[in-house]
Amino acid sequence: LARARLRSSAQAAVNAIPADTSTLAEVDTGQVAVPRAQQIKDIEAAMTAWGTEHRRGMIAVIGDRGTGKSKMLDLAAQRGQALLPDLPVKRLALPRRLSEPGPALQWLTDATGTCCSEIMDCESDVEALADSLRTLPSTIYLVDDLHRLVLRKVGGVGAARAVLRVMLATSQKHLWVCAIHKPTWNYLSGLRNSINLEALRSRIDLGPLPAAELGDWIKARVRSAGYSVAFDRLVGGNPVGMDARRARARAEQAYWRILADTSMGIPAVAWGYFRGGLCVGKGVRALDAHIFSAPSTADLEHLPDLDLFVLTAVVIHDELSSSAISDVLNAPLAQVQEACRHLDGLGVLCSKKADRSWLITPAWYPAVQRILRQRHFLYLR
Repeated sequence: LARARLRSSAQAAVNAIPADTSTLAEVDTGQVAVPRAQQIKDIEAAMTAWGTEHRRGMIAVIGDRGTGKSKMLDLAAQRGQALLPDLPVKRLALPRRLSEPGPALQWLTDATGTCCSEIMDCESDVEALADSLRTLPSTIYLVDDLHRLVLRKVGGVGAARAVLRVMLATSQKHLWVCAIHKPTWNYLSGLRNSINLEALRSRIDLGPLPAAELGDWIKARVRSAGYSVAFDRLVGGNPVGMDARRARARAEQAYWRILADTSMGIPAVAWGYFRGGLCVGKGVRALDAHIFSAPSTADLEHLPDLDLFVLTAVVIHDELSSSAISDVLNAPLAQVQEACRHLDGLGVLCSKKADRSWLITPAWYPAVQRILRQRHFLYLR
């Protein structure tokens, strides 16, 4: 129904002048926190409870790419300093994917500044590292990109299991707040005999933003950049008897519903779609919103199975190198590289030059998720 209401605005958009690159760059400078009031309350409650009980000091922040996991860790740092002022806060980040227990424990040793001998044996080293961490002053550790300890293959959760064992063993002394990619979390949730996720005190799910909250956040971000946005051109032909103000309100409401649905409620994706539909408005620093374009599952129907398997691997892990994809799929590296180049050429994949990892282009992420579910390559938990 919302799409039908805005269909008549397509003709009006034909004569609209798209916002130029410099204007869009200025609009991008607007910074407003994504509305996550309930999640912030949940983190505060978990921190307060741990500060009282000093047990089960593990919190997971779970979300898709673009939902604001790293920003939530920033907020956790602020709230931790306010609620537990005697505890230092330390940010840890995994620089690359580590799927073996030894390198993962060595990373944790180095990142925490723990005095521990060189990692040699997983079982004894878990206990030794835990013992060493317990000698340090109580600390709030914020761990970003925990999913980089997972690889979906035989034995591919050993690194995550070892690190989580250390965290659990020290969770009376330290508070661990870990950000993890949601599809990776869903995968691990199906491996209850291999990894223990029940030990976490709280799970903060950064789910999709509802249409109204998404709209309020985007408009606030535009205003913070010093611009205004109008939705008048979305009205099209007014129903008989409806005044102009009501027609604009209904058109805007329909627009936000379409944007939330198309973007899966992911803030970063929704912002990209929104800015792609911005046109020159009436007045100084004024913009008009128009119906945006976004990839659809129809654009992916022609892909061969190997390409879909590659996309599944990347979605589950958030980002993967060609060699890691080859390991996950147990497929020849040359074939995987060819598939990645094909998807790169279509714009579906993009490459991180720093470590040559592949990730889904943000604009394509919802369409990729949908086609993988439709074809049963990916399952929603």
